[in-house]
Amino acid sequence: MNPEDAAALLGVGLDATAADIESAYRRRSRSTHPDRFVGASQSRSQQAAREFIGVAEARTVMMARRETAAVGASVFDEPAAQYPREVSLPRPRSTLLLATWAALTLFAIFVSLYGGAVPWSLWEPVFRYGVVFCALVAFALTGKTPWLVTASLALAATAIITVTTTTFGPLLGLFLLVAPVYGLVTIGRDVAVRRARWAQV
Repeated sequence: MNPEDAAALLGVGLDATAADIESAYRRRSRSTHPDRFVGASQSRSQQAAREFIGVAEARTVMMARRETAAVGASVFDEPAAQYPREVSLPRPRSTLLLATWAALTLFAIFVSLYGGAVPWSLWEPVFRYGVVFCALVAFALTGKTPWLVTASLALAATAIITVTTTTFGPLLGLFLLVAPVYGLVTIGRDVAVRRARWAQV
């Protein structure tokens, strides 16, 4: 049902106030309520039920139209300075939790680098783990999927290299990475969900 039909059914204008809509709804619902047609024929009772449902739907449409107009007037038509974009962008709920997971990630990386022989050169695992760490923290902060993909690819490369070189330190470091990676990804997913909701407002 469109707002024009809803307004016509209730007998109010498109710009009717909430009180006018409620008053018209009560008046029309009393006259079309199926309980008034208990002794009437079945076809008349069914027609009254349909009319009653239509009146209820018309009220819902008109009230939704008013709420949409109110949101548009109060949010979108206000000066942008009152709603700074930086403030409303979703961020991680707990900075302490983010810092804890990041610290545990660094600890696992340290154990992995310190605990075993480096297969090629020292700079290769430092670079690889640097990419893992930066991408995970960036995903936790922004919730943007490209960071998660980057972290996943770097982690997959790390897992393959660690398993093929099979030394205890890197395996332990890889095992220790499981919890902080999960924690940072969870934070990032939360931020992504809230960012998607924020974008729909």
